[in-house]
Amino acid sequence: MKKSSISNFIRKMGLIRIADKVRYILMKYKNKKINASFKMRFPDVNLPDDYTIYESFALDYEKYYIEGKDTAKKYVKIFKRHVDLKGKRLLEWGCGPARIIRHFSELMSDKNLKIVGTDYNAKTVDWCNSNIYGVAFDKNDLTPPLLYKDKSFDIILANSVFTHLSEEQHHKWVNELFRVLDKNGILVFTTHGDATKVKLSMEEVEKYENGQMIERGDTREGHRTFTAFHPIVFVEELVKGFTVLEHVKGIIIAGVPTQDCWIVRKVD
Repeated sequence: MKKSSISNFIRKMGLIRIADKVRYILMKYKNKKINASFKMRFPDVNLPDDYTIYESFALDYEKYYIEGKDTAKKYVKIFKRHVDLKGKRLLEWGCGPARIIRHFSELMSDKNLKIVGTDYNAKTVDWCNSNIYGVAFDKNDLTPPLLYKDKSFDIILANSVFTHLSEEQHHKWVNELFRVLDKNGILVFTTHGDATKVKLSMEEVEKYENGQMIERGDTREGHRTFTAFHPIVFVEELVKGFTVLEHVKGIIIAGVPTQDCWIVRKVD
């Protein structure tokens, strides 16, 4: 039986969160030695608790910190292609435990750059405010609005956020991000695109090919177990109020599909 079919069966039975908890326990045991090695090599790196790391990415300290920095470098290059960063205002919506945003101050080296992170997880936001410096952190709800005034930011990053929201929330949040983004500002976000079709069942692939967003619910929206998949035509319609600057399609690396990256500009 295809892995996606098994996963969907577990989901329909209401057991997906239990299965994910078991996966967390197994990963915690599997990565115990490599995580201990990381802490010995990098004793000064502040790390959130294990489940918070797992929920936002994977329970691997090096991937959280080192790969988080590499991802931040990738985004800085994208930002620089489309925006003069001097004195700009940057928001990471859905920042989680600061895996990416914690590195921006160092990488962009601009004292006048305003960096803000926001997330719906209160525990995560509290940890960020106590452990990450050079960034302001706020809590948002699962639904809009954000705390900020109209046109508050020049750059908004949403890394693997739409991938865990319902279709209804997609439309609400795109409108909200448009509101808080300044004229000519850019929105950078990721989606589960064509490369991730290998994770879909035959029935889901058929719907996906017809341009329908695939939503795997039966769990708490926003959690890692709530998953959405995004056909190109769906995303293009979703961001029709923006100008698409780039669409970088995901690829499969060592059998693991990566997400698509979209860069769009707000033009009033």
